[in-house]
Amino acid sequence: MIVLDLFSTRELLWNLTLRELRTRYKRSALGWLWSLLNPLGTMLVFALVFGEILDVKAPLGNPSQLDSFPLYLLCGLLPWSFFSTSVTTSMSNLVGNAGLVRKVWFPREHLVLATVIALMVSLAIEYTLAMVALTIVGNFVLPWVPLIAIVLLLLSLFTAGLSLFLAAANVYFRDLTHLWTILAQMWFYATPIVYPLTLVPEKYKFVYGLNPMTRFVTALRNLAYDMRMPTGATIAYLFVVSIGTFLIGLTLFRRMSRRFAEEL
Repeated sequence: MIVLDLFSTRELLWNLTLRELRTRYKRSALGWLWSLLNPLGTMLVFALVFGEILDVKAPLGNPSQLDSFPLYLLCGLLPWSFFSTSVTTSMSNLVGNAGLVRKVWFPREHLVLATVIALMVSLAIEYTLAMVALTIVGNFVLPWVPLIAIVLLLLSLFTAGLSLFLAAANVYFRDLTHLWTILAQMWFYATPIVYPLTLVPEKYKFVYGLNPMTRFVTALRNLAYDMRMPTGATIAYLFVVSIGTFLIGLTLFRRMSRRFAEEL
């Protein structure tokens, strides 16, 4: 029923998404190029600090035999950047559109979903260029593109579900924006992005396995960097967590949305 409701108002969602895409880099000299420069700049900084100064080594691709810390890093940074930016931006969407929410009725969740979908477009462009770079160095990732797309779609569902819940909760508790900033930093370093999972002590690996972003990063690295299938347990986990988080987030959002006009 919930999914059918979203489908019936897809035209509004599409128009809001187009608005997000048009205004994201409006009046910016470099425009959409920033969507590429931001993760690239982050990758270079982390590659210098962790790869050169701290001498962190990327695992040898199995079976690709690829040995490149910057590309290993990029495969983890891109999904995290999408996830973090989507949640952070979505949390302020309802408050930022308070006038619209108070005066006009429409499915409020579309404000959040439009942001996530617009950032999905950026993620698709970034990952396409990352796969070109991987192909240039010898990783022929083209056969793995459909599976990579499925994992990215599941990541988008997980991100949308969490974004919906936090955006709705932020209407009632404005301190959540500041709390999320701290939690996001902790979550980033609790996910093996700038270091391989092999460096994590064995006694903590079970906890890491419960972290959804660990599973997403691992699955995408398996496909793009290692050029092999993720484990069946990982794929099953991603399906359950992504779809479950989206449905729970959307349900809670709709329940909390009844008093948005009063709170805003």
